[in-house]
Amino acid sequence: AILLLLFQTLVMAVLPLISFLEKDFSSTSRNPAELSKDVYKFFTYGVYDTATIYVVFAALGILSILVAVRLFNFICDKKTVNVFYSLGIKRSTLFISKYFAGAVLLIAANMIPVILSYVVNLIFVGPSWQLSLVLLHLYCGLSVFSLICYSVSAVVFSSVGTVSEAVVYSMALLFAPTIIIFITEKIVGAFLPSSTYNVYLSHFTDTVDNFNSGTSLLDTTSKYNPLLFFADELQAFARGNIENGQIISKGTADNEKWHIPNLFIHFPWFIIAILLGVLGALLFRRIKAENCGFLNKNKLLSNLTIFELCLFGSSILLSEIRWTEKSVVIGVGILAAFGLYLIAEIFLKRNFVKILKTLYKFVAHMAVIALIFGICATGGFGYSNYIPDKNKISSVEIALPFYYSPITTKSADFGWNSDGFIRIYELYRHTFMPVMTDSEDIERVIELNRSITADDTEDGTNAEIIIRY
Repeated sequence: AILLLLFQTLVMAVLPLISFLEKDFSSTSRNPAELSKDVYKFFTYGVYDTATIYVVFAALGILSILVAVRLFNFICDKKTVNVFYSLGIKRSTLFISKYFAGAVLLIAANMIPVILSYVVNLIFVGPSWQLSLVLLHLYCGLSVFSLICYSVSAVVFSSVGTVSEAVVYSMALLFAPTIIIFITEKIVGAFLPSSTYNVYLSHFTDTVDNFNSGTSLLDTTSKYNPLLFFADELQAFARGNIENGQIISKGTADNEKWHIPNLFIHFPWFIIAILLGVLGALLFRRIKAENCGFLNKNKLLSNLTIFELCLFGSSILLSEIRWTEKSVVIGVGILAAFGLYLIAEIFLKRNFVKILKTLYKFVAHMAVIALIFGICATGGFGYSNYIPDKNKISSVEIALPFYYSPITTKSADFGWNSDGFIRIYELYRHTFMPVMTDSEDIERVIELNRSITADDTEDGTNAEIIIRY
């Protein structure tokens, strides 16, 4: 909890303070600069780019898990747990007292940096209702995030026999949605025909070719992800810059106009944290003391973790499948999955004979993964041939044909080719025509889509056309 407090103090108070000092004291009589109060309405978090925020949340999650380790490691020690059980305290009372002690500790650890950030902002940019509202929003969100991670770990401790297992399974459960969604995007992009994942997109206008990498599946599902549900909020409210008298959220990708935060976004996750605490108490009442200190007593968590590792290993090179032989990608994936499987089995069993006897589990895991790959490779239950009803389509976009075979670095420098199509300016980018909303245009695109999906012949040009409804 102290480490979490220090980390949050660094990003919420120290980094903004350094920024304020650099801005205010870099001003000279010959080179006057704007003061912090002229530039910022608030500066509450020193990290605001997406990739770094993901790292920050991973660090906060691990530190929250370690709080649970310090409070619940007695469950996994035979001598300690016997002492606690002999005190005449109900198991539910014992668990709840420990649980709330950690919860209060985390709430306090998140509160102190918020107070320091408020003081720093008061000194350099002055008071404002926006500053107060944003800090309240960040405090609630970060505290609830810590409680979620802590609660998951508390539940796991009530289900296993060793501390090492509790740490590994807690991290596996928390990171599972992020890893699975990330891998799903890779699988869909690699195997599912007509998917726009793993593809570089751009929009052609009258004057420029605007690059747009498309929306990540992690971004679109972040609100339902226990590790990322507050990532967008933190990015949006990390700092508010004053531009032309308006507050701009400089942490966002598009520098959007500042808006009042939704203070209820963390409430459902707070309820989930409480329910996890209740589940932990129920599981703790039924945990067997004789399991303390013994590995692999929870088969469900061990198999889920191993499957997650195998899925991750088998997908390690899927993003390269467009440019690498499929046999190489799949072969490397199987070897990586087997390596991770062996590491997990050695950790859990520590007996070579037992590992050999249970190799059929690896085959079972890979069979499920192969089924997932196969469903995508064969069109995702008709997804690749699906054409929406015209009455449900308000607009359509179509990308200009992109050829694999004739493209070269030299030819990419030209804006037009001999076929009269607009040539993309970077390899492996798909350029969309302007959005079409006319009924006749939409009908023409639907007919083109229908003719493409109906044609299953092998002859033709190696090209891609992307249609988005």
